[in-house]
Amino acid sequence: MSWVGQNIVIDSLRELADQAYQENIWSASSGPEIPSFTEAVCRLFGDSGLDAAFDKGEVVFGKEIDNRLKELGVILQEIPDNRRASEIIQDKKMISVRDRAAHILKLIERKN
Repeated sequence: MSWVGQNIVIDSLRELADQAYQENIWSASSGPEIPSFTEAVCRLFGDSGLDAAFDKGEVVFGKEIDNRLKELGVILQEIPDNRRASEIIQDKKMISVRDRAAHILKLIERKN
């Protein structure tokens, strides 16, 4: 079984669900590390180990939550990340991303 950092998944989902955070932090122009859309997506699927687990066909949070995470991943791939943060945040697909991320968080919280 693959290692999956569930706290990384949860933190990344919170970031993807929170438009105010995105507007304040992703648009920042200074700091030791500037969070971004790309970083949030990389943390959610790569750094957390989620992609590796899914690639092996493993169940991480349960079938329903895992399927919703995979669906979220598809939408995230459709959002070009080579734009300014404000353009990404205002992208119409980000409305769906925020809604889905918030819903997945609720499902995880109910499960725990």
